[in-house]
Amino acid sequence: MILAANILGRSSGPYGLNTRYIVLFLSGFYLYLKNKDRENRELFYVFYIPNLFIYFIVVFSSLLGLEVSASYLIPGILAVVIMLYRQEKLSCFAVPAIICFVFSLIVYKGYFVVVDGTVPACISEQREVTEEGPEKGIHVYPYELASYVNKLKSIAGETKAGDSVLFLTDDTVINLFTQGKACGCTMIDAIPYGKQWIYYYDDFGHESPDIIVADKSKTGDINVFLQENVFGKWIAGRYEVDESRETEELVYLFRKDPGSEK
Repeated sequence: MILAANILGRSSGPYGLNTRYIVLFLSGFYLYLKNKDRENRELFYVFYIPNLFIYFIVVFSSLLGLEVSASYLIPGILAVVIMLYRQEKLSCFAVPAIICFVFSLIVYKGYFVVVDGTVPACISEQREVTEEGPEKGIHVYPYELASYVNKLKSIAGETKAGDSVLFLTDDTVINLFTQGKACGCTMIDAIPYGKQWIYYYDDFGHESPDIIVADKSKTGDINVFLQENVFGKWIAGRYEVDESRETEELVYLFRKDPGSEK
């Protein structure tokens, strides 16, 4: 039913498909109650029950959720499959059920993939190959490719060899787009672009950038960022926006003339 729902368009992605692990595992209680002979008791107490405890330990310690952690139920599921196969009244059902489960594994492992940790995708989705820059040869979504190419061409055209460039972005590959050198810092800060960024340049003597490239997806409205953010205020006193170079995704800030008002 879970596979059919995905095929018919009610997609649940890879982690939704993990529900079948839980359903199959829970059927072990019924199979054991139907036949409590010695061999089933061994399977139940040696594999099934310990696996149940392991599963809940994983769920509570990782906080990943029931479906995401369901793959830890495999040892118990193997015990369930053996108990199912040994049920005489269910023998006609056992083989088709096992075949169906194996088929689901093939679909799960061969058709669905996981992108970026918990984002599902499938191999039928359209991808395009990047043909230039540091990601050359990598398959990406069309919208990602368009953004990648636009940023690559814009940054390569607006910076030159010898420039020190600070990129305000989460997209770290952008650091490789400039013809100059990236001079930003990497740190963990409770506030995005907080006081530690100011300390990095003012107190520790690191080279200040000639150009600052702000990714709008990270900073939002650049004017609000320069007025309200701690590091943004520091930037506003030393750099100014060049609107003529602004693109749909990027804002360029250049160092102010020494005689300009701070």
